[in-house]
This record gives sequence, structure tokens and C-alpha cells, in this order.
Amino acid sequence: MSGGRAPASIAELVRAQSERAPDAVALTGLHGLPLSYSALGERLETVERELRGTGIGPEDRVAVVLDDGPDLAVTFLAIAAAAACAPLNPAYREQELAFSLSDLGATAVVVRARAASPARAVAERLGLVLLELEGRDGPSGTFSLRAHGRPRASAQDRNAAALLLHTSGTTARPKLVPLTEANLCASAAAIARTLELCPDDRCLAVMPLFHIHGLIASILAPLAAGSTVVCTPGFHPIRFADWLEATRATWYTAVPTMHRAVLDRVGRNGARLHGLRFARSSSAALPVTVSAALEARLGWPVIEAYGMTEAAHQMASNPIPPNERKPGSVGLPAGPEIAILDENGIGLENGAIGEVAIRGPSVFGGYEGNPEANLDAFTNGWFRTGDEGYLDDEGYLFLRGRLKEIINRGGEKVSPREVEEIVLAHPAVADVVAFARPHARLGEDVAAAVVLHAGRSVGAPALRQFAASRLAPFKVPGSVVFLDELPKGATGKVQRVGMAERLGLAIGDAGSARPAYEAPRRELEARLCRLYEELLGVERVGIHDDFLALGGDSLLVAQLLARIAEEAGPEVGSVENVPAWSILWAPTVERLAVLLERGSTLPGGAMPVEPGRSGTPFFFIPAHDWGTVGLGALGRRLEGEHALYTFQLRPELRPADVTDVAAMAALLVQDLRVARPQGPYTVGGICFGGGLALEVARKLKAEGEEVRLILVNPIGERPGRARHVLRAALLSARNGSLISWLGRRGKPRGASAGSSAAAKAETELERALISASRTYRAAPFVGRVTILAGADYTTPKRFWEGIAGGGLDWRPVPHGSAAVFRMRHLDALATELADVLSTP
Repeated sequence: MSGGRAPASIAELVRAQSERAPDAVALTGLHGLPLSYSALGERLETVERELRGTGIGPEDRVAVVLDDGPDLAVTFLAIAAAAACAPLNPAYREQELAFSLSDLGATAVVVRARAASPARAVAERLGLVLLELEGRDGPSGTFSLRAHGRPRASAQDRNAAALLLHTSGTTARPKLVPLTEANLCASAAAIARTLELCPDDRCLAVMPLFHIHGLIASILAPLAAGSTVVCTPGFHPIRFADWLEATRATWYTAVPTMHRAVLDRVGRNGARLHGLRFARSSSAALPVTVSAALEARLGWPVIEAYGMTEAAHQMASNPIPPNERKPGSVGLPAGPEIAILDENGIGLENGAIGEVAIRGPSVFGGYEGNPEANLDAFTNGWFRTGDEGYLDDEGYLFLRGRLKEIINRGGEKVSPREVEEIVLAHPAVADVVAFARPHARLGEDVAAAVVLHAGRSVGAPALRQFAASRLAPFKVPGSVVFLDELPKGATGKVQRVGMAERLGLAIGDAGSARPAYEAPRRELEARLCRLYEELLGVERVGIHDDFLALGGDSLLVAQLLARIAEEAGPEVGSVENVPAWSILWAPTVERLAVLLERGSTLPGGAMPVEPGRSGTPFFFIPAHDWGTVGLGALGRRLEGEHALYTFQLRPELRPADVTDVAAMAALLVQDLRVARPQGPYTVGGICFGGGLALEVARKLKAEGEEVRLILVNPIGERPGRARHVLRAALLSARNGSLISWLGRRGKPRGASAGSSAAAKAETELERALISASRTYRAAPFVGRVTILAGADYTTPKRFWEGIAGGGLDWRPVPHGSAAVFRMRHLDALATELADVLSTP
């Protein structure tokens, strides 16, 4: 991009490129028609008219809760040009959304039409306008916004912000960063100049678009240069190389953990993708070894940059070759001015270590509503970043670490206090401190040291699961250490900075000594050990080594399961039915081998069927001969963000525990409350599981909770028929059947029948279950009941009208009871369920 004044607004930036080359492609998706610069300018005007038509003006704050893609990219540009845009992580739970929307002072929330999202309920509770985005025929990013409600007048004195983002603070309350259009355009222009972008470039946008890195570096900077943005649904290491080839991208920008995934996935196959001019890395420190390996094995230069939200992203960057790039350096000032200050705010000479400070047109004016933070952050017009480093004699910046307590997990900033508040809500936890733990791939990961109440117990996997039901996935502690008391400093305070070192948590440790090596005992364990070694770069892995403790992260988990699927032998069940979250419960080779042989999730509690969804959980109880396999397929077909959960009863389950349905329901309620301690709840089930769901709902109601009940072909007035169905299901005992659901290990393909003791235990359990189903009678429920009834469902509607004290929603589905869950009919069932779940 040529020099000169940066555009002062997004509309001016787009208009300048439209006048230069109106038909040039500004933005496109992986599929569909491209959007030209002239069409993008028209989209900005159309969205502004739609917003004004709803009463939303330039000072209103519009939150956006959408998945990555062209629609989100255009929504960001259009709303930031017409009002104040606040993109939020679609993985946020209700508690996180409620805080963000309240703190923003949001006027409206954008969600996709007909998609379930916890943002809907939060918007209604806060009295916000709901803007439903409806896709339309046409180029990428073509949609309309339909408003529900009118904005209320605001008495707030608001800054002229175009973009509002939260940056995690050292307290539980994140700080709000308002950025003007001038800030955004100045940063975009600086990035375009640094990377020498031109109209022929094509950026493959894989960074999340609720993050300053993705919004500015992968969207606005390419547009500032008149080049093309290719929007993806997010980073996917398995598809990445295909995307590069199909889109003819010339560059991409990502965080180091993504680059490591590219190196592991693409580099493993010896590919050299020569179409790229370069790759850019920012938001966290890129290890020199990773940068060198990317360049040597994949054939493109890697440009490391340094950015943060308060600077509208970029502050420094290494230059494009043949200019010098210094290993370990984040480069030269590339946007704002950079100085190194001492504790008193006095500038230091080159080579002296101090705090990195910045000032310039891309730097924000101060945190909103937080004068104390601003007083600490600004000195004589310089913003103090909280990072420690030095400038060498040639002006290259080298970073030494953080002065603040914020955890930088692969580019995502995490407030330790926020994590602590969630973990402390667990009834077994007496005290906790969250802190940064060194991580070979992420740079830092979230760790927690926990003290339990006397006489209470909880394992690390269960505690992670508890946190995951309330926090976005990147905030969940990867390591949990149990202590008798928290280590404190001389003043009696717990000091998070340096906690990992004090506890001996070096890279690859999980808070305890690595277990003694034990060699694999069979072929599956041997193959898993080799995969662990290859993916994690560990010299020798035994069957008791923990994948997460050795440095595994979510991207590596996805690669691990993909490699297993590619190389699986006959003893492995259906890998696609094993969700990535199962690694939390089966992180060792030994336990993962058992999981894979069974082909279903591990026993013990309520677990997400389709990980990563942020909607209010729908707890579904399976039965018949349809379990994990069908649930996984149904979870993938549900539209929107419905978070489908299922249950795995505890492995210690005995026949005496299931003497009646009420006893089984009591166990399920305990597990349900671990995943979600307080209501409201949505509970459902099929066939015999429907009876269990009814009893779970009755128990929750008796405990004062608000419950929605959705049943599919439930047992009703004729439990004897359910007994025969249950017997058939138990006798078949196929993968994903009720026996698997009850935590009994199914037979791997080609395996022997097993011991007579195990067979006897299963027989006794079967008899207890059949006895429980024989004596069960559906009892009245003080609430509304939805019944999805197959074409041959025999229990009459009038029976359920007598059960549903709060009214009955009777919904026939087109297929018979036996066929309604077959794979080819699941779309119809998923559509009906999504409609029910989306209806208030």
C-alpha cells in the first residue's frame, strides 16, 4: 500500500477502493459468489438504513453473536461504520454474555435467524433489541436484519466508538476498550504498509472475528490495500492446506498455536505450499524453533508481529524479506511510537530493560468507566502495555515477559479472577488460585491450584467439566493441582505471578511427577503411544502419560482424533462418535484405548454430545438400541447453538441402584447439577429414557427449579411394551446401546465374549432394569410437556393431557417409532427439536 493519510472512516476506506477498482473482489467465502468493492459499499449503506429504521443511531452499541464467515465480516464493517460494534465470542455461556452485554450498555444484539443462542434469552432479560440476521441470495455477506423491539433512550455519555472489545483485567471485571474508526483505519493502514500488501493479494482469514487480531489484520488491513479477503468458518488444521490451494491465498495471519498445528498437519506430509508469499504471526510469542521449522519445511517466510487490543492490534512487526527479520524479536515499530520506560515513567536507552509503552493514532484514549485503570495505564501520554522488553541499537523490539497477571493462552487473554470465581462455585472447593502455566505450544495455559473442603472430594476431570459448563473453552484450566493450602508470600497474599515455578509446573508437567514409564501391552496402545510421541514431540510415552499434561491442547486433540480415524485398526470402534472433550476424561493412552474400543464416551455424568456449542444445555436421556451414535448424529444436525448433553451413569452402578425409575432419576439429577448447578433446565428423553426424563423433571420441579420437558415416543400408559423393547435393546448390546450408556464396556469387534463374572453382572443389571421398567407408571408433572410422537406411537394424546399439568404440546413426526431415529430420518427430527428448543 502506498503512503499518505490513512482513511478516517471505514466508509471512506471502502469508497476509496471502490473508486479505484469497483469490480475488484473485496470479500468472499469458501463457497458462493464474491462481493465486489462497489457492492460492499452498497452493503454498508443498506445496513445503516436498516439500523436507522429500527431507531439505532451512531452512539448505540450493537453486540454481534455470530459464527465466523462472510456474514460476520460484513456485519462488523457495516455496524462499525454506522454505530458501535461489539463482536462477542459465540462460545460464551449465558453468564459471560449477560456480563458483556450489561457492561457494554448494549442497545441491540445480532443473532442468526432461527438459530438457538443463549444471547436470545439474555437480550430478552435485559430488554435489548434483537436483530435477526437472515441470509439472502446474492454475493457473500448478503443479508437483511429484522428487528424485534425498539431501542430505549440511553442516558449514558458515550465515546464515539466504532468497535468495543473487552480485555481481561487482573480482577474479575474485564476492562472495556473503545476504539474509534480513526484508530481502526490507522492500524489497518500500518499493517498493509508493513506487509507490502497489494490488490493482487488474497488473505485467508482464519482468526476468530470477535478478536482484534482477526478483525483488523485479516479483514480491514487487506481492504485498506484493495486486496481480497477469503472468509472461512474458522481455523481447521485438517482442511487448511486444501483451503490454501482452492482459494489461491497469498498470505494468512494466525496465533502461534495455529502455526504449530499447520506445521504438524501439513508439514508431516512433506508439503511445500509455494502459493503463499508469507505467513504472519501475532497475539502471542512465536517460538523461534517453530518459525524456523515453518520456513524450512513449508517454504514461506513467517513475519512475527506484536499487537494488543488497546492499540487496535499492531504495534510492531518484522519486515517483509529481503529486509532483516531478527529471530526472537517482534520487529520494528509498525504503527504507534514505542518507548521503554522505567518504573517512574522515564524513557530508557536502547538495550535497557523496562516496560513497553506506546502512543500514536491507533492507540485508544482510555478504558471506559475505569478511571483507576487509566491512571495506572497512562504516563505522560504513553500507554503502558504491561509487557517487559527492550529495544536494540537498530530499533528492534525484544519482549521478556508480562508484568501483569493476565494469562495469554495462545493469543486469548484470560482473567485469573474470573476463573477463580467459577471454580469456587463448586461445592467441594474451599479455595483456589488461577495462574499462567508455561505451555510448549500455547505459550501459556490456564492452571488452577485448588484446596478442597474437609471430607469433600472431586477429581480434576470433573472440576474441568464443571468449569466448562460456565466458561468459554479457552478459559477452562488445563491443569488442576490439589494442595492442602495455597502458597502465600511474606505479606500473606497469594501471588499468581511465578506460581507455576513455585509449584514446579514446568512445561509438560501437570502439577505432579510424570508417572513411571509402562510399555504398551497391545497394538492399539502401541499405536497411541507413537501418535502421542509424534504430535507432542516427546521422546517416549507410556500408557499412563497424560496427553494434556505433556503439552496437548484443543487443536492437537482434533489432530489426534483425525490421525486415529486415518490409521484405526479393526479393534477401534467408530471414532467419529468420540467427542474431543472425551480427552478430558481419557487423557492417558490406557484410558483412551478403552474409550476407542468401546466407541462411545466415558462413563460418569452429563457430557456434551457436540462440543463447542454455547446454547442452554438440552439434557437428553437415550434408551432403546439408539445411543451415542444417534445422539452424535442428532447433535450435528441441530441448527444453531443447541448444546445437546447426554448421560453416562457411573461405572460403579450396581443392580441395587436401579430398583426403580425414581432411584435412577435421582442419580441423573446429581450428575445434571454438576454440569449445570442451577436452572432453568431443559430435559428430554426417548422411550424408556423418556420415563427417566419425566422423573428427572419431577424431581427438579420439587426442588423449586424451572423445567422444560421434551419427550420422544416416551413410555406412558403401557409400560409392559417398554419392557419388551428394553429387553431387546439389552440383548443386542451393540455399540452405543443402553448397556454402553450405563457404563458397561461393550465388546470390541473381533473380541471374545469376556469373563463369566462380567457377563453375570450384566445379566443382573439387565434384570434390575427390566424390573424397574415393568413397575414404572408415569405420574403427573406440574409443567408443560412437549411430546414428539412417531406415526405408530400407541399411547393416546389424552393420557399425556392428564399428565401435563401445565399444558401439552403434541407434535406428530412423520416416521414410525422404530424409524424416527434412523440416520436418514434424523433431519426431520432435528428440525422439529430445534423449533421446540427455539420456542420460548
